[in-house]
Amino acid sequence: MTPGNSLFQYEAAYIRVFTDNARVLNIYIQLQFHPSVVENSPNREQSVNIGEETTKQNKKDFVKIHKKEKKKNEKKKKARSAPTPLVSLTRSLALERAMMDLDPKHYEQVNLRDDDVRNIVWSYLVHNCFKETAKAFLASAGMKNPTEPTLDMDTRKLISQYVQEGKALNAIELTEQLAPKLLDSNMDLHFDLLTLHFIDLIRARKCGEALEFGQKKLIGFGKVQKYVVKLEDVMALMAYEDPEKSPMFHLLSSEYRQSVAEGLNQAILEHANMPANSELERLAQQATVVRQYLHEFNKDAHSPFSVKTFVNQ
Repeated sequence: MTPGNSLFQYEAAYIRVFTDNARVLNIYIQLQFHPSVVENSPNREQSVNIGEETTKQNKKDFVKIHKKEKKKNEKKKKARSAPTPLVSLTRSLALERAMMDLDPKHYEQVNLRDDDVRNIVWSYLVHNCFKETAKAFLASAGMKNPTEPTLDMDTRKLISQYVQEGKALNAIELTEQLAPKLLDSNMDLHFDLLTLHFIDLIRARKCGEALEFGQKKLIGFGKVQKYVVKLEDVMALMAYEDPEKSPMFHLLSSEYRQSVAEGLNQAILEHANMPANSELERLAQQATVVRQYLHEFNKDAHSPFSVKTFVNQ
């Protein structure tokens, strides 16, 4: 293609522009461009020249093609949106169910096996390393063969404690013992743990040690674009006499530390081919998503759903 020429392909309300350097851009049709159309065949690539002068005939042809394509696409859209009998029935059932409120009478008659409920509770306790509570629950409920593997709750709990107590390097060491090569394959998690140690050094006013650690352990992450912004934020903490009053204060919060600990626990479980979330969490997530969809389907009939609101009723 020569400079000044572009190849247009009509696609619904867009024009795909192929420039001479192979870059592809999507833009809305702008009639003021006045393209000069060489071939007037719909749904085929067109060779055009965009000039400053308006050619009335060419502009007219272009508008005609655009209107024809627009009508064609509108017909396709209507055909796709026309509900089949099965879809209509499904929507009716969904609407009827959406009309149901949180009145207990709608779900109290649903029968659940006690073993299933116990396994859900057991799964949550094991997932979060509540070992003593899990053992007490196991004995009290008379469960003999729980379905949820335990995967060394003691070690996972200790790793989580290390992260939350400012001992990120200890957490890394123990993680490598429990889940070898996990951190090698999960750079995001490894980066979060290393930056936590860097932050703890700054919090302890050990700026020299922090700088040395950053140059040794964090400098390599600066070569990866997605880590650059966070790395800059972490390094910027050194410039503040009181880092907790800096714009990056959230990096020093217990909530941030907790989120890293939870992410690490999930990664360890996934590494052992176990679910990253407990059965209870997955049920709550699924219920929330379903209710959100029902709310979107009919906002007047169904209010937004909140697990907290449901539990507190």
